[in-house]
Amino acid sequence: MATFRSGFTLWQMVRTASELTGDARVRERVDAVLHIMSGPGRTYGKGRPLVEALEDVAQEAILQGDFAFAQRFQRFAAYAGGELFLEILENYYDEEARQRSEEHMRRMAAMGADRAVAALDVRVSGVVRERRAEGSHRANLPLT
Repeated sequence: MATFRSGFTLWQMVRTASELTGDARVRERVDAVLHIMSGPGRTYGKGRPLVEALEDVAQEAILQGDFAFAQRFQRFAAYAGGELFLEILENYYDEEARQRSEEHMRRMAAMGADRAVAALDVRVSGVVRERRAEGSHRANLPLT
């Protein structure tokens, strides 16, 4: 059983992408996707029809020679079909999300570095205490 996805973020990305093409046939296909996603009750239609409509946009863009646009809609289809995570899609096409992700990674790296330093500090302190206990003359030797 396939897991289909949709939502406001995908809808925004499709709407934004529609402004990037000047080709009428590609624009028609994008409008069809937006129509599917603007379903009854604003539930952001999903499922196989949405995936196929996104793939149709990619096909039409390939026929028109716009390979970057086609790749964008292939990724949208992969997300809608459950093959790609939203975070990955956002990193490609949402500058704010990319910046948030990079900031989060920097914070995680800093936290990891702080923990590593603390662990090393504890380890070195323990070695120094051991050497002092063995005899004060060895306390100043290298910690090899």
